[in-house]
Amino acid sequence: MASQTTDTQLEMITAIVKRGSAQRVANAAIDAGAHAATIHFARGIVSGQRRRVFGLHLHTEKEIVFTVVPADLAHDVYDSMVAEGRLHEHGTGFIFMQDVQRATGHVTDTLVVD
Repeated sequence: MASQTTDTQLEMITAIVKRGSAQRVANAAIDAGAHAATIHFARGIVSGQRRRVFGLHLHTEKEIVFTVVPADLAHDVYDSMVAEGRLHEHGTGFIFMQDVQRATGHVTDTLVVD
């Protein structure tokens, strides 16, 4: 089965959030136009004394949300994820966007890339 190649620019948005927040952030991405989102579980580490607060270790379980969207939707999806995850607030997580140089598979119902 041959796939179509497209010149549509894609962006990948990655959000690293506290455990329990990823579903809301992923739903915000989909509501803003992303076709799908993937959630991974992870564990973060921090160097030095910042690992402990009042003698207790910081909670380091994280969730990572990935989504790939056409560039024309990327800023709206990103902004929705930031708002829902409150990622503009200190200590709630980290989000970034990067260009996708090449992708293979279905990104949306109408966009197939190779």
